[in-house]
Amino acid sequence: MTGWRVLLLHQRGREGLNFSAAALLRMGRTSEAADRYIEYINRFPDGRRIETAHLNAIDTLREAGRLQDAKRLDCADPTEIRRYSH
Repeated sequence: MTGWRVLLLHQRGREGLNFSAAALLRMGRTSEAADRYIEYINRFPDGRRIETAHLNAIDTLREAGRLQDAKRLDCADPTEIRRYSH
């Protein structure tokens, strides 16, 4: 596969991961949505949507009742997060 195709697939995968978190949230699967946002943060720390993914993860963790996880993530700089585990 040529370089531009790999890049395109990578970009689509990155966007898809973020949008799948939003879809899970709309379906009421808040804990899974939070985990998906966190996966985006971990896999794409330089992604275009890192700031919104970080904020969405915090809000979704709170909505899921995972307050300690939300508090830990709220104290972290999204550009410095390497691995966040729950």
